[in-house]
Amino acid sequence: DLNKSFVAIAYLYDGKYSLINNDFFTFVEKMDSLYSNALKRIQYYDYLLNKSFSYRFLIHAPKAHDLSIEVEKMLKLLDDNTSYEVGIEKMWVSYNNSISNYIETIVKDYENKGQLQSMSLDLVLTQEELATLNENKEIFINLVDRELFGENKENIRIQNIEALNQLSFHGSRGNFQLETVHLGKSLIDRGNKTFYFDLSGEKDHFVWNSEYSATSNNLYNSKSAQFDFSLLNHITQAHTEIKQAFAFPGARGFIKLKLFKDKNVKLKKLMLRVDYTYQRSSK
Repeated sequence: DLNKSFVAIAYLYDGKYSLINNDFFTFVEKMDSLYSNALKRIQYYDYLLNKSFSYRFLIHAPKAHDLSIEVEKMLKLLDDNTSYEVGIEKMWVSYNNSISNYIETIVKDYENKGQLQSMSLDLVLTQEELATLNENKEIFINLVDRELFGENKENIRIQNIEALNQLSFHGSRGNFQLETVHLGKSLIDRGNKTFYFDLSGEKDHFVWNSEYSATSNNLYNSKSAQFDFSLLNHITQAHTEIKQAFAFPGARGFIKLKLFKDKNVKLKKLMLRVDYTYQRSSK
């Protein structure tokens, strides 16, 4: 998106002066408005990149990150109706320097901490938790309280949660749907620091559904639709395939479980598989 905004600015800049030579001043004013919007898009996506980087690596963005400063200068030149040809070049240099700083910081972090690892764990619901679900009530589970992740891991994020087809019932089997929701608020450790994140405004991204069919005795778990990722790849014209659209939530938080079922269906045993990512602890 940043690259596209720069390209848009280049075309607008060339088009503007072509129009000025032909005295199309009204249209030039509209061109200035489009130019300003392109600059503000750069500023917005630069802000998102900064925040995404900090959330992913739990460190500040590189200090030499001055693209937003150059954008502010460009907007000022635009307000003053000043020539901004030189400003475009400076902003482009700042953009390339910024990306280089990000890459350098990521490489150094991988050298120091190692890349993210993937792991899975199985969680067996207690009889008290099952009794609450069977009464059509919600339950809340803090995964870290179960001491399932171990002591040598940090930066733990939940990647996926699904039910396992290792069920048992009180009485006859019946159809049911299990909804698992990460509430969005979590603590994430890195070294001697603990970070608090609140993604509750995006909680719809952290919902997993499982459905059991008594007729076929099969249990089905929801997956991200590949069509959405194909659409994102097409729209963004990404150089590499997008496989994950949203950041994973932290593991040190609560998940909410809700069971939708017929009145006579009573679960006796239910297991969840939790897929997560982590880095080795430096403590």
